[in-house]
Amino acid sequence: MLSMGKLDLAIDHLAEAVRLDPENSAALIAMGDAKERSGRTEDASLDNNEAICRAPGNADYHNNRGVCFGRTNEHEKALADFDEAIRLNPELVAAYINRGNVKVKKGITWAL
Repeated sequence: MLSMGKLDLAIDHLAEAVRLDPENSAALIAMGDAKERSGRTEDASLDNNEAICRAPGNADYHNNRGVCFGRTNEHEKALADFDEAIRLNPELVAAYINRGNVKVKKGITWAL
């Protein structure tokens, strides 16, 4: 795992990338990921929201925002994002895993 100092440096570099190219949704999502890893979940969600506004059809962006919602116990929002990620890309394994983790956290069980 990256040390906090390296995460802060990464966030600074990504913020500069976004400043130089405001339409770069990939830099926004990467910055959101770095913020989420550093514990700045609410800031990460804002970056993820902006990236989704710019590229609403990107399944990875919905998955990343769902992770942030899951970390802040916003389970319904997280599940909605994971469902959307799966709808957009049914082969995105991470979205299935993340959706399952949130359902376990919520105590949702299935009858087999």
